[in-house]
Amino acid sequence: ALTRGTESIGDHSLDLYLAEGEDFDFTGEVIWPAARILAHWVVANLPALAGKNVLELGAGSSPLSGLFAALTAKNVVLTDGEPAVLERCRQNVRLNSSKFAANCLVRHLPWGDGAALATMTGETIPAQKFDVLLGSDVIYSEVSVPPLMETIDAALPAAVDPTLTADQQPYCLLCYEHRTGNPQRHIPPLLLQHHLISSEIPLASFLSEAQRSALSD
Repeated sequence: ALTRGTESIGDHSLDLYLAEGEDFDFTGEVIWPAARILAHWVVANLPALAGKNVLELGAGSSPLSGLFAALTAKNVVLTDGEPAVLERCRQNVRLNSSKFAANCLVRHLPWGDGAALATMTGETIPAQKFDVLLGSDVIYSEVSVPPLMETIDAALPAAVDPTLTADQQPYCLLCYEHRTGNPQRHIPPLLLQHHLISSEIPLASFLSEAQRSALSD
């Protein structure tokens, strides 16, 4: 069954088709807590996303971060490796398209598939021309982390742009829970392998105490 709901953050809201029932019992149909946290970061940074090319990885059927980013971005590409969730994702894009500043695309993208990344947007956004990558709860198993890092590396520019300041350089923002089995332990060596650097963003830098409490419930 499908229900229609609304996700609101501050003055911004999205209308969403949400799946309910056992027929939709897979990961991509669920809005996980990390997705809402990342969406809050996106809304807090909408002015900085204006005119950017944004790629969401593991978007699922209700990609809050990518849809909110589309309010100000130039291009947004919502991707998932599970074809079954993509049609619902397209429905949610169509449902909100009148609010978007961005050209918003939905594409199938298995992680680690460099050929798919290079061709999925055609001439709209050439490979390695994304300014911002987003991913929520995409660190969930040991086997998923290496191909995810391959895709992140392939989607970001190969070198620092000397014409941009440090704050303007392309980046990837991941929001995830620490999972049983500790798959996140694989991140530091893979960052070194792909010549990527990382830092943590404190939740308090973009969430009020009341918001942090509400999102942890």
